[in-house]
Amino acid sequence: EYAFYNNHKNMNNNDLQLWKINQAIPSLDNEINGKNNPLELGLADLIDFNKGCYLGQETMSKIRNVSSLKQEIRVWTAKDSLFNLEFDNKTIYNNYKKEKSVGYITSIYKLGSQKIKGLAMIKRKYLETGNTFYTDNYCQISIDKSIGSTFFK
Repeated sequence: EYAFYNNHKNMNNNDLQLWKINQAIPSLDNEINGKNNPLELGLADLIDFNKGCYLGQETMSKIRNVSSLKQEIRVWTAKDSLFNLEFDNKTIYNNYKKEKSVGYITSIYKLGSQKIKGLAMIKRKYLETGNTFYTDNYCQISIDKSIGSTFFK
C-alpha cells in the first residue's frame, strides 16, 4: 500500500485514490465541502497562523488555541466484505444497537472483493473509547489512528 513512493510514475487513478485514503488526504466534494474546517481535516500544517488578515483567521486561531475541535478525519476499514457501498445513511454508531452517532462516512474505496476502506469524520470524544464502530447496516468497521497533521499529535 505504501510502495507508491518509488513507483509514483506508474500510479493509475485507483492507486492514487487508495494512496490518498491511506494518508487521510481529504478530497473536494467529499471532505472539503464547507462543513469541515481545515483543522478537523488534518490540514493544520498548511495554515499560516502567523500571517495576518485573511478570511477565517480569527476563527482558525480560536479553534487552535482553545483546542475545541469536535471531530477529526480518520481512515476506516470494513471488517465485513459484504459492506453495502450504496447505502444512503453513512452514519457511524458506537455499537450495533445504534445508540449514539459517533460520526459519518465521507469516502468509500473498495480494494477488490476482500477489503473496503474510506475516510470518515469521527467525533473526538469517541476516539478515546476504542476503534471499533458500526454503520447503519450493522457492518463493523475499525478506525485507524490519526496520521494527519502534527497539530493532533
